[in-house]
Amino acid sequence: MVSVVTSLPRPARQWLAWLTGGMVVKKAPIFHQHNVGAAAAACGWPVKDTISLFDMNMADLNLVNDHPVFHAGYAHRLPKNIVITGPVFAPSFGDLDKDIIAHMTSGPGPSILVTMGSSGTEDFLFEAIKAIQLHKEDDWKAVVLASPSICAIEKAEEVAARDPRLLVTQRFIPALAASALVDVAVIHGGQGTVQTALAAGKPIVGVALQIEQQTNLDNVMDAGAGIRIQRQHWKAKNIRNAVRTVLDNPSYMAKARALRDTMNDMDGAKTAAEVMWNFILGDEKV
Repeated sequence: MVSVVTSLPRPARQWLAWLTGGMVVKKAPIFHQHNVGAAAAACGWPVKDTISLFDMNMADLNLVNDHPVFHAGYAHRLPKNIVITGPVFAPSFGDLDKDIIAHMTSGPGPSILVTMGSSGTEDFLFEAIKAIQLHKEDDWKAVVLASPSICAIEKAEEVAARDPRLLVTQRFIPALAASALVDVAVIHGGQGTVQTALAAGKPIVGVALQIEQQTNLDNVMDAGAGIRIQRQHWKAKNIRNAVRTVLDNPSYMAKARALRDTMNDMDGAKTAAEVMWNFILGDEKV
C-alpha cells in the first residue's frame, strides 16, 4: 500500500494526505501497536495500553536538522519541543584527487556528479550511468561514485563502457568539494547528500529510495532547485531529459544558489548544540 501511495504524483499525495491524514493517524492499526505497548509497559513505560508510534517518537525535545525555508508554512504551529535547527551535514575533509578535479574541469561542457550514497541499489546507479552516455552529442562529463555498498566497481565500469565522459570511482570523495565543481548533482534523496549539494549551490536531479528521501527531494523541487523523478520512472531517458532541463534552465541554478546563501548564514550544528544545552540546563526559552 505504501509503495502505491508513494508512486502517485505529488498533488495527488498531498490531496490524499489532507483528506485522510487525521483518520489514518487515529484508525490505522500500524500506528497503534498492542505488542509494543505491552513490552513498553513491562519496561516501565507509563502508558499501560496500546501505544501510539507517534507518542513513542515524540521526545521531550525534538530537533529537525533541515532548512527552515522548507517548513516555513507551518513551523509557527509546531509545539515548542520541536525545533528546526537548520541543516546539519558532514563538512568536507581532505582534498579531491587531481584526476577527479581534472576530469570535472576539463570542459567545454557541464560537469555532473552521480552518486546514490550508501542506500541505493546498483540498478538506480546504472540507469544514471546510462543516462549520461545515452546521446553521444551531450558534451558533459561526469564523475560517478560507485560505492562498494551498492555495487562492485567492475560492474559500474562495464556499464560505463569506457565512455571518456565518465570517470567511475569507488574512492572517497569529499562531497562538498566535489559538488562545488559540478553543474548538477544526480543523487538519491538522503538528507546529507541533498544538503551537501545545496550547500554548494548546485541543482539536483534525484530519486527517492526511502519515504523521507521523497520529502527531501520534494522540498527541493518546490523551491525550484531541482527535479525529483519517481522511482518507477528512473530510466535513462527520463534522467537525461531532467538533467538537460536543469542545465538549460538557469532558474534551477539560481534557486539552488539562493538556498546556498541562506544556508551559509546559519549554523545548524551550533544551533542544535545550543538548543540541547539550554534544554539540559532547564532553560524555559527552549
